[in-house]
Amino acid sequence: MDSTRALDGLDQRPWPGLEHAYGTAEDVPDLLRALTGEDEEEAEEALEELWSSIVHQGTVYPATVEAVPFLARLAAAGCCTTSLLGMLAVAAEGSDDCCAAVGAQLPLLLPLLEAPEAEVRRAAIWAVGRTEEAGAAEAVGRRYRGEPDGSVRAELLSALIRLDPAGGTELIAEALDPGEPAELRLAAVLAGLEAGVPWSAEQHAALLAVLPANGLLEPGLDEGRDAPLAAVCSALLERDTDKDRAAAFGLLTAALGDAREDVREEALWAADDAVTASRSAPGVLLPLLAPVLDGPTPSAAAMRLLLRLAESLDDSLVEPLVRLAAGEGDLADQALTVLVRAAPERAAPLLAARLADRPGALRTAAGLEGAFPFSGELLAAVRELLASTPERRPDEPLYAMTQRHNQPIHLALLLGQWGERAAPALPELLAALGRASLVVPKVLAGLALEGAARTAAVDALRAAAGSGGTDERLAAARAVYRIDGDPAPLLAALEEALAGEDPYRLRAAVGVAGELGSAALPLLRGLADDGGRELTAPALRADLAVAVAEALWELDGDEVRAVRLLGSAFPAADDLLLPWSAVHAARLVARIGAPAAGLRPVLEGLLEKPEQVPAAVVGLAGLLRREELDGGLLADRLLDGVEVHWRPETVLDALEALGPLDGERLGRLAALAERDRRVVRSGADVDLVVLDERFRDRVRALVQAFDRPRGAKADDDAAS
Repeated sequence: MDSTRALDGLDQRPWPGLEHAYGTAEDVPDLLRALTGEDEEEAEEALEELWSSIVHQGTVYPATVEAVPFLARLAAAGCCTTSLLGMLAVAAEGSDDCCAAVGAQLPLLLPLLEAPEAEVRRAAIWAVGRTEEAGAAEAVGRRYRGEPDGSVRAELLSALIRLDPAGGTELIAEALDPGEPAELRLAAVLAGLEAGVPWSAEQHAALLAVLPANGLLEPGLDEGRDAPLAAVCSALLERDTDKDRAAAFGLLTAALGDAREDVREEALWAADDAVTASRSAPGVLLPLLAPVLDGPTPSAAAMRLLLRLAESLDDSLVEPLVRLAAGEGDLADQALTVLVRAAPERAAPLLAARLADRPGALRTAAGLEGAFPFSGELLAAVRELLASTPERRPDEPLYAMTQRHNQPIHLALLLGQWGERAAPALPELLAALGRASLVVPKVLAGLALEGAARTAAVDALRAAAGSGGTDERLAAARAVYRIDGDPAPLLAALEEALAGEDPYRLRAAVGVAGELGSAALPLLRGLADDGGRELTAPALRADLAVAVAEALWELDGDEVRAVRLLGSAFPAADDLLLPWSAVHAARLVARIGAPAAGLRPVLEGLLEKPEQVPAAVVGLAGLLRREELDGGLLADRLLDGVEVHWRPETVLDALEALGPLDGERLGRLAALAERDRRVVRSGADVDLVVLDERFRDRVRALVQAFDRPRGAKADDDAAS
C-alpha cells in the first residue's frame, strides 16, 4: 500500500468524540500524519505519543479500535513498520473489539510474514498471532516450515500454540530436538507450558541445555522471556502437583550446581520466584546455597534470596555470612543485613564494629519488629555516628546520598527500640532533632527521663513544636504531651493539621487526637461536620471518614456522627475503598451494633463486589443474629475469593466473625494452610515468606477453634 493512500478517510472518523488515555482523541489524526512526514524527530515523537495514548501500558480505548486500520495500512506501506506492528499486537490483546479490528486487517498483515527483514517478520507474527481469525493459523503454519531464521521460527511456534493449540502441540516435540536452534528449543519449552503439555525429560534437558537463557528470545509480548528459567519453574509450581514441583526443583538444583556463574545467577533469580510461589521451596533450596556463599564473589541475587529466608537459616549458612560480613564493601553490608534478621546476636558486634559502613544492615536493624540486641559497644557506636555530620562527596551517587540523609532516622529508630537504656544518647538525639524531626520526638518520649534530662528534652520539644512544618510540629507536640502531660502544644498543632486538605496528614492527625481524649472532641466534631472541604482521592477520603467516626465513637459514644460518617464512607469510595479500610469500617459497624442497623443495605450491597465481601461479612455478622445470615453462602464467597485479596487475612477476619464452618468448608479452609502453593503473594518481597507463614499459622488456629466444639462433643459423648 502507498503511504499517500494509507490515511484515506482519516478525517471522516469521529476522533473528537472518542477517548484515549489522556482524554479526547482529537490529536490522533495529526499524530498519524506525523508518522508519514519528512521530519524524523517529529515522527519519533508522534510514535511515542501513540504508544502512550492509545495502548497505554497495554490498556486500550475506543480510539484504539478506530486507529487500528490506519496503523495496519501505515505498517504495510513501510512506515514505522516494526513499531506499528508491535502496537497492533498490544491492541489485539487489549480487548475483544480491538482483537477483531486487528483480525480484519489480516490481508495487509499476512504478506509481512514474508518480509525480507527478520525483525519485520517477527513483529508481524506478534500481531497476526494475537488475532482469532481462521486464516491466521494456516498462514503462520506455512511460514513455520519455510522460515530459515531460528529466532523467527521460535516466534512462529509460539504463535501457532496460541492460534491452534491442538495442531501446534504436535510440533513441540519436534522443536525440542537437540539439533534445532537454541531459540526454537526454548520457545518449544515455553509453548508447551502455555499449552498445558505435561512436563517431560525432553523439556528438562532442552531447557538446561540452552542456559543461560536470559535474552535468548526477543522480549516480544510474552511473559517470562526476560527470565525463562524463572518463568518455567514458576509455571510448574503453579500447577501445584508433586510431579511438577519435583520438575521445578530438579531444574533449580541442576542450574544452581552449574559451574558457570551466569547460569547460577539466573538460577538464583528463579529460586527467588520459586520461594514466592511454593512453601516447600525454602527447604529444598537452602541446602543448595552454602556452596554459592563459599564461591569467590557471592552475588546480590544470593543475598536477596537469603534475606527473604533469613528466619530459616541454620549454621551452615550463618557461618559463611559471618565471614562475609567481616569483609569490605557492599557484599559485607549485604551479608550483615541477612545476619541482622537471621542471627541478630551474631550480627550485633559486627554492626557495632563497622556501623558507618553498614547502611543496609543499620536500616534493617532499625526496622525490626522486636528490639535488636542491646550492647554498650553498639550504643556508643550509634551515639558517635549520630553526632557526626559527614560532608557529601562531589562524586557521591544518589543511593549513597539517600542513605546518608536517612542515617539519623535509622539511628534514632534503633535507639527507640531500647527504651530507657538509650537515655545516655539524649545529647545526640537532641542535636539530631532537626535532622530526624518525625522520629526523634517519639524516641525521646520513650526514654523515661527524669530531672534535668527531662527538662532539657521538654524544652527542646516545645521549641520544635512552635516552629517548622505541620508534621514536625505535631510530632514534637505529641512528645511534649507524652512526657509532660501538657496538652496545649498538641491542641495547637492538631488544629493546624486538621485545617489542611492533605488526607494522609488528616488521617495521621485523627489518630493523634485520640490520645488527647475529650480535649480533642471539638476539633474532631468540626472535621466530621465540615462537608464542604474538597479532598483528593475518594479512597483516602473514605478512610479518613472511618477514622473520624471511630475516634468520636470511642471518645464520647457519638453514635449519630459515627454512623453518618460510615454511611458516607462506603458509597463515597465505591470500589476504590481499600479492602483493609473497608474491613476497618465494618468492624466499627459491628462494635456500634444496633444503632448502625441502617447501614445493613450498604453492607449487603458490598457483597456484589468480590474484593469487599470480607468487609460486608464482618459488618453483617455484627448486626445480625447468626440464624439471620446465610452462613454457608457467605463462607463460600469468602473462600472463593481468598486468592484475589491483596490482604487475604481480611478473609480470615470475616470467617472468624461468621463463626464455625461445616465439614466441607472447614476442609477448604484447612487446605489453605496445608497446600504447597502460597496464599500471600503480594507485599514487600522481603516479608512475603514471613507473612505467608503467619497466615498459615492463623488458618491452623482458626481451623482448630472451629473444630473444637465437635471434638468436645465427641469427648462428652464418650464419657457418657
